[in-house]
Amino acid sequence: MFRLLKVLPLYRQRVQEAEVWALEAVKLLSSKNLDYLLDLFEDDAIVYEPFSREGVLNGLGEITPFLKVVCDNPRFLFSRESTKITYMKYAPSKVPGVRVATEGPTNCLLDFEFGESSVRIRGKTVRKIKKLRIDTRVDTNQDDS
Repeated sequence: MFRLLKVLPLYRQRVQEAEVWALEAVKLLSSKNLDYLLDLFEDDAIVYEPFSREGVLNGLGEITPFLKVVCDNPRFLFSRESTKITYMKYAPSKVPGVRVATEGPTNCLLDFEFGESSVRIRGKTVRKIKKLRIDTRVDTNQDDS
């Protein structure tokens, strides 16, 4: 019990950090700046997306064309005001995953899992994305926590 009381504040801090990183990632998705978006992902990142036949994109070589489409398509517009944060049920212990529900032109859930490396973008330090799962077949008003 005593060990849990010592670990809990550290876990809360990591959850809050992950929430900040996820909100910053959503903001950068809205900016439509390809260079910023590419900097957000680790070289071996994985993106699960429902928009193409591939469905799973491995590494920056496969993620880059997808991000170009995101930048060119006005349907992919996210804003800080249209996001709802919930925590993933099975978050990794080192860096918690974060689920972001977006509402607007594209209603979807974005599940972020962050890696250990970080990048400084627009004066803010953000952990790089290790995995991103995008799901558009959801009701974003439904709380699944």
